[in-house]
Amino acid sequence: MTSRYDSSSVDNFIELALSEIESTYGTKVRTNRKTLLKFGRNNNVGTAITAINYNNIVPFQPDTNSITTINSTSASDVGKAVTLDTMVTDGNGDFIFTFQTVTLNGTTAVTLPSACSRVSRIKRAEGSDIVGDVYAHTGGATTGGVPNDLGTVGNVLSAVEQTTLYAGTSVASTNYLVLTNYSAYLVSGNNQGSEANIRLEIRGKNSNVYRTIELATAQSDNGKAGSYLIPYQIIPPNHDVRVTAEGATTGLDIVATFQGFFADIY
Repeated sequence: MTSRYDSSSVDNFIELALSEIESTYGTKVRTNRKTLLKFGRNNNVGTAITAINYNNIVPFQPDTNSITTINSTSASDVGKAVTLDTMVTDGNGDFIFTFQTVTLNGTTAVTLPSACSRVSRIKRAEGSDIVGDVYAHTGGATTGGVPNDLGTVGNVLSAVEQTTLYAGTSVASTNYLVLTNYSAYLVSGNNQGSEANIRLEIRGKNSNVYRTIELATAQSDNGKAGSYLIPYQIIPPNHDVRVTAEGATTGLDIVATFQGFFADIY
């Protein structure tokens, strides 16, 4: 029997999702009152499938806890703090959600409190106005605070937005993520006469390749792709989920978002 905190506030599709989790995976879950909203922007989407993320960064998601350091692109970011939503991979390959707070030392890399395998969000801590972009990475050489090998970047904070712009996240071993909707837009004025395929993708901990679970097309005349996910889309534990874009031409500017709620295993 599935469980939740407040049955009077749970709609039929939440009930269906919780029941489906139990019948499909044999797992009892309850809603955690914790919701998730992720959003991202990539202003240089080309004709290859790519993540929706700032500076066209595809986050590094290794099997081991190889993401170890963090630094800013500005020397002014000394003594300023950021927080990170990360996953640490344990000895069984399971994802363990770990919230971290780090004090920056400008462009000089500092060591994360916990080395990790996923960085789904970096944002400024209260009271810290970040001047430069902030990169979490594996600790290689940098130039002006930017890692020389962008393939080693776990994620990046945009100084303009004071947070990451990555339309993706990871699900811990103790939760399911139930997605209620996703969408993507071609930014008005930047993409006239263009279109892009928008994919909602997932990948399990034992796979190197993402699998498409939703596909839509965004066009410049209507802008939007995606929809409410009825019934809701269930993302199992130990999975990565992201929105990607594949343009019909290069230089497209695309914003994407998705949201949902967590269901705890008990």
